[in-house]
Amino acid sequence: MIDFPIEETIRKRSSIRTYQSKALKNEIKTQLLDITARTENPFNTKIKLQMICKTAGPENEKLGTYGVIKGAVDYVTAAVPNSQEALLALGYILEIFVLKAAHLGLGTCWLGGTFNRGSFAKAVHREENEIIPIVSPVGHPAEKQGISDRLIRTFAKSAKRNPFESMFFHKDFSTPLTKEEAGLYEFPLEMVRLAPSASNKQPWRIVKNGRQWDFYKKRSYGDKMGYDIEDVDLGIAVCHFHLALQDKGLQGRFIKKEIVNKREADLHYIITWESV
Repeated sequence: MIDFPIEETIRKRSSIRTYQSKALKNEIKTQLLDITARTENPFNTKIKLQMICKTAGPENEKLGTYGVIKGAVDYVTAAVPNSQEALLALGYILEIFVLKAAHLGLGTCWLGGTFNRGSFAKAVHREENEIIPIVSPVGHPAEKQGISDRLIRTFAKSAKRNPFESMFFHKDFSTPLTKEEAGLYEFPLEMVRLAPSASNKQPWRIVKNGRQWDFYKKRSYGDKMGYDIEDVDLGIAVCHFHLALQDKGLQGRFIKKEIVNKREADLHYIITWESV
């Protein structure tokens, strides 16, 4: 199913905000959409990505990104219900698209707040109860990235990642997990550590309990945007973890447990990987 090298592609991907002003070829669009259409996600929610062009709005209305994105012609998005499962699944599936694009030498950039929702909502097929939480340009990167791109990357500390022991734990949140204790799972966890997230907040926390790996969301944004963007981030993290497992041939399944975390109110259980 996945036809690109996992570690190389994850390390290669970066947010691109300045593009060559030329549309993607139809065969490239087909490759990108086909791989996501064939991919199932652990959240049991079907996600159908849509690609639209810059002038896809009504009466040639341009799709706005408030100057954050320069030169892009094509964008990818999806209309989904405003539910946790749908947002998690969207993060998972759209990250497959993003990584495939990176493998093909294309640029993308996750946008959660810096786009005109009205113009994008009019340009896609959606039901009345669906929202457009995320969009991304997709295209050929410009030879030189703009000043605004460098400023945004510096402000967001995009190249930096939290240390391993600050995100992964053993049995409880008071005991950091060492790489030695992670064993064969050091690689999947490292791929999670490298995942993109809104403002580079890296809201995922994972606790090892025997054969089980419990994923938690550490909230900081909340639903200030009308939806919880950190659910999308957790979907991306689970995607990286799952792809790395498959790459290393580690077998198991995703399950949902009844967990109530009373120690820290800002930590919310998401899903569990149970190895075999």
